[in-house]
Amino acid sequence: MHSLSREYLQIFLDIGENKFYSSFGLGVELFKFKFIAPEVSIEYMGGSLENQETTDPENPRVNLNFTSAGINGFIYSAAPKLISSFDDGSAFLIPKFSLAHAEAYAAYFENDGADQYYLRREHVSAKDTFYYLSVDLGIELYLPDSDSWSMAIYLSYTSNPSGKLFDKLEFENYDAYIPGENLETVGLGLRLYYDPFEKR
Repeated sequence: MHSLSREYLQIFLDIGENKFYSSFGLGVELFKFKFIAPEVSIEYMGGSLENQETTDPENPRVNLNFTSAGINGFIYSAAPKLISSFDDGSAFLIPKFSLAHAEAYAAYFENDGADQYYLRREHVSAKDTFYYLSVDLGIELYLPDSDSWSMAIYLSYTSNPSGKLFDKLEFENYDAYIPGENLETVGLGLRLYYDPFEKR
């Protein structure tokens, strides 16, 4: 069966060991013919690392300084989605090629020593573009009493290398540790499809 394009919203949540980042995106299934349904999408990703704190040795409840860091960016993807249809939906496999424009950042904050107010002393960042592959495996089900809406849940493995940007971050004026993170992970995704053309 052949159908025209349909749109979808998607949410990705990192369920790997570090549970570091998430993304939200929009996509289009360009067409569907037999077992293939190519897709293109754009996502916004973001994540923040746990602050690295230095405490006062004489009063451990007081932080002398801390470092915060995170990453954000946009991911552009194309995929030859493979499907196996059944009465109430379909199972799918999506080998996906992605391009990520990402920026990692870190900031150093220091206690002013008076009223526990923290001043940002330095901020550093690094940008780059990365190419990588992902694989999604999931199931899509038509929503009851609807001719146009369906919901999909999928497990995703991504080899996103954007975490390498943290290795480029270094403060010029402070000897402070900047944490890093590996964005190669396993995640859980949800999609909501809207098809304005197909009637079931």
